[in-house]
Amino acid sequence: MSGRLVEQIVVAHLQLAQQEDELEILHTVQQIAQEFLPELERIRQADGVRQILHQALKPQEPMEQVADATLSEQLSQLVKVEPGERIPQLEALKVKHPQSTSVSLDLAAAYTAVGEEDKALELYQSIPAKTKKDQDTVKVRQIEILLSSSRFKEVIDFLPEPIAALPPTLAGLKGAALYAMGQKSQARPLLESAWQAGERQYEILLPLARLWSTEGNPENAAEIYLILMDIAPEHLLPEDRANIATLSSLGGFGNISDEQEVSYYEQCVEVAGSRVATLPNAEDILKERAKLWKQIYQLDKFIIAYADWLDWLANQQRVDDLEIELAHLRGISASQQINRRQHFEILEGLEPYVALLPKLRLSLANEYQGIAIDEIDNAIRQGRSEEPFFQNLKRALHYLSPETVPQLIEYQQQSKDEAIKLGIQVHSSEDSKETSPDLSFLRLALVGGHEATRREVVRELTSIYQVQEVVEVAPSSEAYISRSSVQNRIKKCDLVAVITGYMGHDLSNIISELEKASSLSGRVLPMSCRGKSGVVREIVNWAKMNAQLQP
Repeated sequence: MSGRLVEQIVVAHLQLAQQEDELEILHTVQQIAQEFLPELERIRQADGVRQILHQALKPQEPMEQVADATLSEQLSQLVKVEPGERIPQLEALKVKHPQSTSVSLDLAAAYTAVGEEDKALELYQSIPAKTKKDQDTVKVRQIEILLSSSRFKEVIDFLPEPIAALPPTLAGLKGAALYAMGQKSQARPLLESAWQAGERQYEILLPLARLWSTEGNPENAAEIYLILMDIAPEHLLPEDRANIATLSSLGGFGNISDEQEVSYYEQCVEVAGSRVATLPNAEDILKERAKLWKQIYQLDKFIIAYADWLDWLANQQRVDDLEIELAHLRGISASQQINRRQHFEILEGLEPYVALLPKLRLSLANEYQGIAIDEIDNAIRQGRSEEPFFQNLKRALHYLSPETVPQLIEYQQQSKDEAIKLGIQVHSSEDSKETSPDLSFLRLALVGGHEATRREVVRELTSIYQVQEVVEVAPSSEAYISRSSVQNRIKKCDLVAVITGYMGHDLSNIISELEKASSLSGRVLPMSCRGKSGVVREIVNWAKMNAQLQP
């Protein structure tokens, strides 16, 4: 059972009630939900169901008066109420019914739900459990609190019995505590016995999935992770998402499509954000993700994923591996799977690392020269001017290796002179130049990206395009961020330009949430590039198409 499954059941019944206009169906679905709510409350998945119920209740339908009902009915009615709001009523019932196990259990669960674990533990210890079932229930609730509070030693001390003497739930929870303390060999039989007995609590499933993932049991690990993705996705850490991605490549999920496989890698990168770099298998995750997007011919996704992969290599100072990948990228460009502008913009994203990696500076300069020469040759052959990115390419080359720019200009002129002698019409580079638009009206938020990239973007936008108002929001890898602080800084901007990349996924998620909540007055523009030239180009193109923003 999971909160999501119960939500689906409740929503389906509510839709039927609306279609049939039957009040009785509405009452039935409320009763169904009430049956599940106590258990959902215990596993902290009741909020969604309760919210759906509250939205479905019609104002003209008065709730039963709790005071006029039996104790069982009162407890059933109180389940509909938020934990913090029902605590005073449950405390009053506890005074009236001090020996009631049900009242004490519900009150302790409410304390747990609002974060008062110590009160809950104290109450659990005082519950007069009369049956073996009640005793086990109380133990389970106590252990769940201890586990969530990382008090693993207390769990083990609380359950000194051997595995054969423990009910499956308690055995599994003890196994979870042992796993958390690094005692995997002792944890394994306890966790496996609970799984085989049908226990499906996330506290038990999560350590078992992790255990099987690292011990060569991909099919069983994948089966558990599928359950966890359904019942408790919020408890899956970046390491779990990495396990899931790896399991998909190992065949743990069966014969799935490349599209489904790469979706697991995307989920991992999205959840981990800047923490991708700290994952033990970060290299495999980022490399395989890029390879899969290339296999399914999703060019825009491949460019983003490949840029992430190159960024990670640069961040790890893996210069030799970068050289191999730059050669590979050169081949992709030569085979026209990407064009020269895209090739340049992928490489440009590495420029923030050249101060740290001198060899990379030389490599990028050589790559830029190669792209520039190809563009000059193709422009002459096709009887056109060089594409607009060519000017950005020359500026980037001047930054990396200023002595090579005169040589490039000389090559360009000589090539055109030779073409003219052969009777080939050539176009001057001046023909392709456009007047820079005045963007002084634009209030811009520049979100994410490397500090050096943002600095160069701001410099070019202010000096060439007359942008007056720019708000920079650094990713969490550079500064502390929160939803409220980000909102306050960018809420008045006309355009929120988000520089994508795994290092800024947490920031991208905040922007996405603010956009969905209609908390921003301007448009959100996710950048498909992360180098200076590409970012400037996309911002300028957007502003030119939205010039009506000008007051």
